[in-house]
Amino acid sequence: MSQSRPQNALRQPERNADPQGALPAVRGRDDAIRVCASIEATMEALLQMIEAETTLLRKGQAIAAAELEARQGHYARRYIDELGRIGAVGNELDHFLPGSVARLRRLHEQFCAVLRIDMAALATARAASAVAPPAMPPAAPARPIPAAPAPVIRDPRLARAAAG
Repeated sequence: MSQSRPQNALRQPERNADPQGALPAVRGRDDAIRVCASIEATMEALLQMIEAETTLLRKGQAIAAAELEARQGHYARRYIDELGRIGAVGNELDHFLPGSVARLRRLHEQFCAVLRIDMAALATARAASAVAPPAMPPAAPARPIPAAPAPVIRDPRLARAAAG
């Protein structure tokens, strides 16, 4: 007894049905534009947060950088979710906004390349902020050091010039 499920049972729920931020169904050009704009905004937000965290770490503000890290996790999960949902509505996107899926693929590839660079910079900044130089012991009060007369250094070339 095999039960067949309807084809659209595999689709992701609409935004109204999913409070977690699911992408809405694509029913027209405006919906397609909104879906594309949403994932592009998420990519931009992720890159900006990673760059901000790197800057904060380079300035020695590790606590402020750690606060950004939690928000980055939220946007990273959102991005992964949006990628999956775009896969589910890709045909509709291309129907209402031709070339949008190919454009999103190119943006994703560029995003990944920039993300790799930013993550390497972030890792370097994290490592540098974690390794603080050893503290120098307090300096002893300065004592005057008696100056000994410097020995006279005679350059043989100068001696010949004075004699000649």
